[in-house]
Amino acid sequence: MSVVEDPTRQLNKVPKVTPDDVMREFYAEATTSMRNIKPGSMAQHFAEWVDRDLTTLEALRRRQLKEYAKTHEGRIKFHLFRLLSDERKTSQVERDFGLAFLDFSDEYFAELEKQDNKTLETLGDDDPFYPIKDKIVSVLSAESYDSAMFWTFAPYIYKHLRARGIGDAECLKRIMRWATTGNVGTSQDGSPTRSIHLEGLRESGLLDSYYLTKNPKGATHLFTDKEAERIVDEILLK
Repeated sequence: MSVVEDPTRQLNKVPKVTPDDVMREFYAEATTSMRNIKPGSMAQHFAEWVDRDLTTLEALRRRQLKEYAKTHEGRIKFHLFRLLSDERKTSQVERDFGLAFLDFSDEYFAELEKQDNKTLETLGDDDPFYPIKDKIVSVLSAESYDSAMFWTFAPYIYKHLRARGIGDAECLKRIMRWATTGNVGTSQDGSPTRSIHLEGLRESGLLDSYYLTKNPKGATHLFTDKEAERIVDEILLK
């Protein structure tokens, strides 16, 4: 007689991944690959690099990214390049979010700009005001821990929001609103902020920032996937 194994026992076989496991894997890859990235050179030759390193992306999508880079300053285009690169072609989660950002971010930022302008009209000359759009762009473009963690967690948050039946554009809006809980990027002395403020991440036990590695089955992906699901359920669906 054959024995059918309890599926819950299969779940228990998935190894528990700790923040220490994540950082070990991240730094092991960073020492061999990220040190070779030169943002200045990349900015100068961005379109050329897109055609060279994003060959698995449809030509229409490559043109879309190159046009985005022409009209948007800052570091966001570099994050999108990384999410969509051939090195990450097996990580559909990263690619899905990168394409959704290209498709819907400008529309949402235009909506926010209108809201910010309406708010500004109600304020006096001396009233403090920090436009929501500007704060989000600052978090996404900074060299802070929150910027790194946004681009690490956003793909998996997007995945879990979609899994709960939320439309693509609305998923992106919720992720952008989550970004407003981050730090705008610099400490009092002007240096990048080296602490994590994005809502829900401190509960993960993280003390340092990291990016997803190229292995979608590795520790960084497993940990981020699990914690992103918790953030969606506890925060973004409230």
